[in-house]
This record gives sequence, structure tokens and C-alpha cells, in this order.
Amino acid sequence: MIIRSSAREAPMSLGRRWVPPVPGRTPSVTSGSPILPESFAIMQIGLPEVTRGVLPGTGGTQRLPRLIGASRALDLMITGKLLTPDEALAIGLVNYVYPRETFAKDVQAYASALAHGPARAVSLIKRSVMEGIEMPLTAGLALERELQNRLFITEDAKEGLSAFVEKRKPSFKGR
Repeated sequence: MIIRSSAREAPMSLGRRWVPPVPGRTPSVTSGSPILPESFAIMQIGLPEVTRGVLPGTGGTQRLPRLIGASRALDLMITGKLLTPDEALAIGLVNYVYPRETFAKDVQAYASALAHGPARAVSLIKRSVMEGIEMPLTAGLALERELQNRLFITEDAKEGLSAFVEKRKPSFKGR
């Protein structure tokens, strides 16, 4: 994956996990997909390796189709087309595009919501998705059931279900 924020800046390739260059800011990534400031309209995101006569290595031909579908991924890879942040958002390549003016605040709010959520449930959701996508559906469903059963006995699950019934905000402890 190549990201350029201007013609003068050198392309940045970070393999599986990639983040945009944001001057004066720490790049942010959520669940493997970046959060982009919308003011980077000149930023380009894509896999232009075909324009150099090679294929997108480091897993590009395998990861991108799983993320955005085989048809879209194939089109991007065989044309070398680079996308704007809004185009990347539209096809599901990134999760969010925030305005530059509120970028830091929006990213902080997102991170805070995750940090104050049920950590064990979030962890097992990520595991279920990442491992399950590599399995046949029946095996993925079995994994999901196993992980769900593990969660039902946690304090956070009891708190979350009680808060739902009592119509209040849960207070998760990570246990």
C-alpha cells in the first residue's frame, strides 16, 4: 500500500499496517484501517506496483481482496489507480475520514470509547473475526460460540446485560 500526501513527499509503504503522514499529528489506526483527515484531499492511497511492472507484494494481493472484495481490489491492483480519502472511505478501505479541524478530538473520542468499553469482549470479537475469516463458515460459527460462552461468565458481560435491563450506561472493569 502506497500513501502520498503531496508530490514532494516520498511514498510511504508500511506493509500490512499503514498510516497516513499527518503533519504535527501522531498517525492513527483502528482495527487495521486508518482514520484520515478529510483535508488531505490531495492524499493518494493505492497499490501502484503494476505501474512499475511488479505485483503488490507483502500480502497486498491477499489482504486487499479480503478487505474490499476481489473485484474492487483487482481493479485497483491491475490499473494502479490511486484513491482520495473520500474514495477510500466509499469502498471501505478506511473506516473514517474526519475534518482536519476536529481530527484530534474525533480520534480521541473514538479511542476513549474503545478504552472505556468491555476490553475482553472487544479482544474476542477481533479474534473471532480475524481467525474466523480464514475458516469455513461452520468452523467460524463454532469459534464464535466458544468465545461467546467465555464472555458470558465475565463480570463485564454481567454488568452489560444488567445495565441494558436497567436502562443505564454500563461501567466496564475489564474483568
